[in-house]
Amino acid sequence: MALSVPLSRSTLRVGGGSAFFVRRLMQECLYCHKDLDAKDKVCPHCGKAYPRGRAIYTFPSVIIAFLVCCVISFFYLRRYAGTPDWLSAVLAVPIVLLLFTGLNKLGQFCG
Repeated sequence: MALSVPLSRSTLRVGGGSAFFVRRLMQECLYCHKDLDAKDKVCPHCGKAYPRGRAIYTFPSVIIAFLVCCVISFFYLRRYAGTPDWLSAVLAVPIVLLLFTGLNKLGQFCG
């Protein structure tokens, strides 16, 4: 049995404990591609902020709000700007996407 366990996984008899060590969780930095501790918020190698959590566009409430805003902007463009239906449909999504992206960047900057 002792020969089947690698030396890196063996423990000292003095301390007791588990026969297997716990490796720290590491991941790769998105910018410099060097190893990064999983709990770091800033990469120690390149100094860039490392985003945490889910992307804002993956939350169901944000998706629903995005679709509602697209429909509202479609009707506003059609009614108040006097644009044709096809042009309102083409412009509604990019306008709302720019609005949501700007608000997301503002939230990251302020938070």
